[in-house]
Amino acid sequence: MEVYTPLREAPKHYAMFVFQRMRAAALELGRRLAERNLLDTRDDVMFLDRVELDAVVRGEGGALDLRALVRERRVRHERHLAEKPPDFVRSDGVPVPDDRRHDPVAADGSLRGLGTSPGQATGPVRVLRSPDPSAMRDGDVLVVEFADPGWTPLFPRAAALVMEVGGLMSHAAVVARELGVPAVFGVAGATERLQDGQVVRVDGEAGTVTPA
Repeated sequence: MEVYTPLREAPKHYAMFVFQRMRAAALELGRRLAERNLLDTRDDVMFLDRVELDAVVRGEGGALDLRALVRERRVRHERHLAEKPPDFVRSDGVPVPDDRRHDPVAADGSLRGLGTSPGQATGPVRVLRSPDPSAMRDGDVLVVEFADPGWTPLFPRAAALVMEVGGLMSHAAVVARELGVPAVFGVAGATERLQDGQVVRVDGEAGTVTPA
């Protein structure tokens, strides 16, 4: 089993090369459409679907107002970004109301969550909305809303991790334990309550984030 376990990640690894080429092709098409004054910028192509793009490329999209479609979908996209997703959903996607959420602020001013990776560390807070390696420094306490596998390259540089959502068996928690990075997840409003540069102590066993 140990011999073949690495193969589990191989399809994901090579799939990323395919997606990268697909993205590059889409952006090149967007650039050409922008040159033809059908789009404002090449990135607008990301708000169009394949059927619409096929029609334009074949010269059959005369009735399509690409700019109007992009504007409408961009507004919808921004609205969705601003919405706070529910903490729990059923298997069919229906949100589950949860009245058990507690105030994460303890009497001593510390924030409480779930300790998902043991250890303690102190460092300056770095709140990130996207996994940008140039936006953090080694030893920062990385504070995020959530983390998918695209965030994990930043973990080795972090003194500790604080997330608004996530549990013991989430991907980020498993990677944090493998790397030995203290982590506290489930800290409601962490990205708003903690400020860049603020020095905090993260206790991954007690599940607390305390101003240092």
